[in-house]
Amino acid sequence: MLSFKPATQTFILTGHGTERDEQLARELGAFAYLEKPVDIEKLTKTLQEAYRKIKEDREAEGRQQT
Repeated sequence: MLSFKPATQTFILTGHGTERDEQLARELGAFAYLEKPVDIEKLTKTLQEAYRKIKEDREAEGRQQT
């Protein structure tokens, strides 16, 4: 049976977040929770990490199907 898993990662970017909001977002599967103003270096690093995770997930899924 094939399952569909979109190759996306969810980011939360907020200007009014709380620790509880972050905890809930992560429990629901958010890849990252960033607060404004976000440092461009941190945003860039987070995007790179998300891309790397997507790539790893695709590779792992390919190995499972063979």
